[in-house]
Amino acid sequence: MSKVENSKRYREISQKIEPNKHYSLTEALKFLQENNPEKSENIEMAVSLHWNEKKVPLRTQLSLPYPLKKQEKIIIIGEELPPTLQNKERIELVSAEKIPQLVNKEKKIKVLAHVSYQDKIKPLAKVLGPKGLFPNSKNGTLTDDLEKAVKEIQAGKVEIKTDKQGNIHFLLGKTSFSLEQLEKNYENAYKTIISLKPTNWKGDYIRNSTLSTTMGPGIRVSA
Repeated sequence: MSKVENSKRYREISQKIEPNKHYSLTEALKFLQENNPEKSENIEMAVSLHWNEKKVPLRTQLSLPYPLKKQEKIIIIGEELPPTLQNKERIELVSAEKIPQLVNKEKKIKVLAHVSYQDKIKPLAKVLGPKGLFPNSKNGTLTDDLEKAVKEIQAGKVEIKTDKQGNIHFLLGKTSFSLEQLEKNYENAYKTIISLKPTNWKGDYIRNSTLSTTMGPGIRVSA
């Protein structure tokens, strides 16, 4: 779809959205499914929090009941794969020395490393860090259980965190998902974000929650 066509469609969909209305979850999802001609468009969820850039980002791992199928190749830095991961499709063992060359040609990848390899991968921080690929324990990519980490990635587990404006953005599903699947994904994601709320937090926590297709206007959802 061209930029002109997309801009026209954006305007047409925007005109159907009631200004200042907070839609129910079911209403919002049905609207996105019914007003997008593409067979399977991504649906994005954006949650705005009362959390400013001066504070440490809130982050966690999110596992949706109905995840998007991951197309990422999993790169494991090391010298030997665990037996259960050998000869598996889209899993590749790569030595630390070859990582710089690989990340420049591969786009959809996830990089893992065993904790015992931590010192050996430190020189790769300059190469992998800017791309968000450097293995670390916070998001489970530096681990003592590679088999578990691989299963979680393949099941669609992703890291979510607040940006400098206190917003969390991630893919919720596709317009081709059933309404029930999208509702369960939303409810699971919302509960996960609620669980990030610090125990000593005072005042409002969530500003608003919005759903949209990737190139479409946002629809505010009532909590």
